[in-house]
Amino acid sequence: MPCPRFVVHEHHEQPLRYLFSLEMADILVSWIVPGGPSLNPAHIRPACRVENHTLAYLHFEGIISRYQPGAGALVIWGWCTRLGLPMR
Repeated sequence: MPCPRFVVHEHHEQPLRYLFSLEMADILVSWIVPGGPSLNPAHIRPACRVENHTLAYLHFEGIISRYQPGAGALVIWGWCTRLGLPMR
């Protein structure tokens, strides 16, 4: 059985946010982190649960049309397996 994967997208919606998606049972369970990650542990950035995504989002980079929810550029910021192994 392959290792479950995750991906972090930089989401250029207004305002800038990050989308964290974790593979579970053939879908991506996803959360939005407003403001993105911080190196300061005193900064609390609560993640908000959003709709599930298809596994196609593991490799998706592109522009979401302004007429669609979440319009803006979506750029892969990082991805891996849950065991820390690079994805293929």
